[in-house]
Amino acid sequence: KQLKPSPFPLHPSLVQWIDFETEQALAQFLALNGLDRVKVHVNRYDPGDDWSRLLRNESVGGIWRFTLGTIWVLHDTLIPGRLIGGDSYNPFTNTIRLYSDNPAIALREGAHAKAIAQTEWKGTSTAVAMLPLVPLFTESRAVGDVLGYVAEHRSDLEKEAYETLYPSYAIGAPGALSLGM
Repeated sequence: KQLKPSPFPLHPSLVQWIDFETEQALAQFLALNGLDRVKVHVNRYDPGDDWSRLLRNESVGGIWRFTLGTIWVLHDTLIPGRLIGGDSYNPFTNTIRLYSDNPAIALREGAHAKAIAQTEWKGTSTAVAMLPLVPLFTESRAVGDVLGYVAEHRSDLEKEAYETLYPSYAIGAPGALSLGM
């Protein structure tokens, strides 16, 4: 297997391999939901692209992009998820980052992208989603979306989705009560 090229390569022993199946599961979900503008970085740290996408993403208001979005991208630049793990969706750059080989987690990040794409006020929705207790709702919605998707379109991933997403939701819930996500 080969990793996607990165301008900042790491030693292969520090990077988890991501199966083509995981990439395909996410690509199918994004295509089915019309999310053709979402960029997916697989094991890739590219802060230059993140800053460029932040500047160009006019679907999020400028005030949000240049305040909260700047903080988010600065965090991702200084603390690369590639080193510490942490698959994520950044609504300010409309980018999904995958560092783990788990289709259910990849689909969950796709569900976060879908939820933001369906809102009119993307920056405000993202800011509200960071308030205490709100992440419980947004994560529950994403998990429900993934479980519905795999039940209808990818029954081969259904068991893995249940085994992965419910425990990750339960582990993240205490932090969401006080800090947001």
